[in-house]
Amino acid sequence: MKFLKLSKKIASSILVVAPMPLILTSCYSTVNEDNLDHSEDASVSSAIEVQVSKLKEQIVEIRTQINEEIQNYKSINDSWDSKEKERQNILSQISDVESQLRLSKSKYETLQSYLKTEIDKLEKDSSFKANAAAKELLKIIKANIDLTEEDYATINNLSLAEKVKSVYELSAQVRDSRRNIALKEGELQTLKEAYNKTEDSIVLDYYNLSNIWINTVKNINEIRRKELALKTLNNQSVLSGKDSNSFVLQLRNLDPLPTLPGDISPSEPIEVPEIPPIVNPIDPGNEPEDGRPIEVPEVPEIPINFPWLKQDWSKFNKYPSEEFMAKFEPLKSQARKEWMYEEIWKRTFSFKYKIQEKEGSMPFEPVTGTSWIIDYHKYTNAPNKYKIFMATNLHVLEFFGNAGEKATDLNYQDPAGFKVVDFALGKTERQPEWNDIPNNSWKDNLSKKGSNVIFRYGSSSGISAPKLVYAAIDFINDPQAYNGLNLAEQKNQFYTQIEGLKTEVGMDAYNNARSYAENLTKIPYYSDFGIFEFDVDLNASNMDQTLKSWLTDAIFALEEYDGRKTLTSPNRKYNDIPFLIVDYMSTWKEQLSQGYSEYTDVALSNAKDVYIAGYPVNRAPYWMQNNPTERNNENIDYFKSPKNKDAFAFSSNDYSSKMESGNPSVKRFWNRPFLDFYGLNYNIKFSSLYYGASGSVVYNEFGQVVGIYSGVSQNTSFGDLMKPSSFTPLIQATNIELSNGKISYAYNLIDGSDKTKYPKQTNSYRENLRKLYPNGFSDGSKRTKIFEEF
Repeated sequence: MKFLKLSKKIASSILVVAPMPLILTSCYSTVNEDNLDHSEDASVSSAIEVQVSKLKEQIVEIRTQINEEIQNYKSINDSWDSKEKERQNILSQISDVESQLRLSKSKYETLQSYLKTEIDKLEKDSSFKANAAAKELLKIIKANIDLTEEDYATINNLSLAEKVKSVYELSAQVRDSRRNIALKEGELQTLKEAYNKTEDSIVLDYYNLSNIWINTVKNINEIRRKELALKTLNNQSVLSGKDSNSFVLQLRNLDPLPTLPGDISPSEPIEVPEIPPIVNPIDPGNEPEDGRPIEVPEVPEIPINFPWLKQDWSKFNKYPSEEFMAKFEPLKSQARKEWMYEEIWKRTFSFKYKIQEKEGSMPFEPVTGTSWIIDYHKYTNAPNKYKIFMATNLHVLEFFGNAGEKATDLNYQDPAGFKVVDFALGKTERQPEWNDIPNNSWKDNLSKKGSNVIFRYGSSSGISAPKLVYAAIDFINDPQAYNGLNLAEQKNQFYTQIEGLKTEVGMDAYNNARSYAENLTKIPYYSDFGIFEFDVDLNASNMDQTLKSWLTDAIFALEEYDGRKTLTSPNRKYNDIPFLIVDYMSTWKEQLSQGYSEYTDVALSNAKDVYIAGYPVNRAPYWMQNNPTERNNENIDYFKSPKNKDAFAFSSNDYSSKMESGNPSVKRFWNRPFLDFYGLNYNIKFSSLYYGASGSVVYNEFGQVVGIYSGVSQNTSFGDLMKPSSFTPLIQATNIELSNGKISYAYNLIDGSDKTKYPKQTNSYRENLRKLYPNGFSDGSKRTKIFEEF
């Protein structure tokens, strides 16, 4: 979470002592009565002496409060890392259990459907209809009561008894699966309660730190006023001919506190807040006789700002000048909201697939996500035949290993032997309306948003088997990214994740997966992006006509998208592929001089609006768009943000990074471990589509693909679009130094073949096409919609 990432950085920097004027130094030093030199002067009136004494005592009391606040700060700060690590570990466990629960529920639904089919077949069997004992045993099976071999003997028909026994064994599997689901749901609930408790504790610490800072500033200002009062009394003494040093607070032998933690600096410049001027209480006539102005105590400069104090967030939420933006008007005029949502809908599908865990096992559907057409090849040797390339999240493809005959060559193999045996694409029954609706109002607008989703399976619709073309795993040669990580601990996390293979699949699957992990010298990072392909002949006699219509629309929508690349566009040039070539973060950090100087006149560092739509799942998938009507109201619903109507959906410099936090979680894909995640993810507003929308395309306000939707707040509920969420950028133009000293190296997941720009990158979509099709596709062509020649 960006909220917690920034909070730690801010909190770690609060109250960091730097060289400061005497008055501020005094505020951060150990104070006791021995530090104060009470100069006595019998010639001073007792009234002034009382005032001086009182002021001194008050200053000592306030400074003591400051010291206590600092100790509280240190105590909170010292426990922060352990709490944050605990939170991340629980979050990783939640992700694991949710994945296991999805598998269990999918298996249960498959088994239950199969059981119903088998019972229907049995009840239609003529020998069953004539056998009272068999019918009685079936009633017992339906009541979830166990049977014995003696029970089967009562049937007096060996063949029929075997059929009844087969139904019973299937029923027992359904019961076991149902019990497993209940256990997993209980485990998940316990983890979520632990997560909420830990997060609440961290948030409370965060607010306590903010209060410490606010109280300290308040106390410093109070000391200023009291020391100014001492100056005033001293001035009165001078005018009365008294000793000018009599009433000046003298500080001596002030031992500084230990240096506070300051190793983590903010990810962005933080402005020093304006401090209100101190009103000078001295009358104009009471000036020193030499005419010099009275010396007012120097205003201490606060080393770092805090978000709750007055801060101008506009620089993160505004475009460059109108003159700069004018060049994009022709493109912007085409990128109307309704039009973009329609294009996204045509390109986008609900996506699920069937896997087989081992030979002879029952196939089931472990995942439902969202995918979209990113590229295609039109065959030259057939009039209406295409190779379609679809993009989605890698975590949606978590069981998609071994998909394709070259899976091992691309390092996409599943050591446990899971295989993809079929897949399905789905869409709403009709085209949705594109208007914005209030947050959490999806039930009231279900019909207007396309109604239910219907699916077409590839195996019965004239589509070839799917193949995994590209997965963004281990794509950067960056040994320093693994510094400070505990490989043994990460492997142990993975071993726990695959424990269920022993009972659910078999010891061979478990041993193969564990053996693979044991031989790893690192657990590689991934980015949440993958591409799969399939062939389709739209003129084939067995082609499903509904699916044909969907794919025809998708191809046309991609052509429309590609056609806009000829217009002047932000962050890319005319001849570039139709994606951002210079990313928002490289632009914000003013690093385009590193090989991209020609882009400075078109580069933006943020996005006023993003457009995301996909198929989140609430028992079944439904079409849903981001940007509820609350997006344009007067509320402030996000941390570090102006009013919703003024906020940018992606504000400059609003990112998260597991590499930077130093605590990447271990994810299980293809029964192999990977680290979540390489580089940066961009945090966005008004876009928290629920699980199932994972993998949706992300457009900016100019109708450009800027990334793929990949993350949502743990506390989001279905239909709530106002929680924090994030997307994965497909390109990072320059090397970005993180706050912990590590570097996120430049990459291009679509085309990383130019090693002068991406010297650390080892694979990309284009490079994989070259590996898979060194001689071109089956028609000899190497052309796709993105590449004239890959």
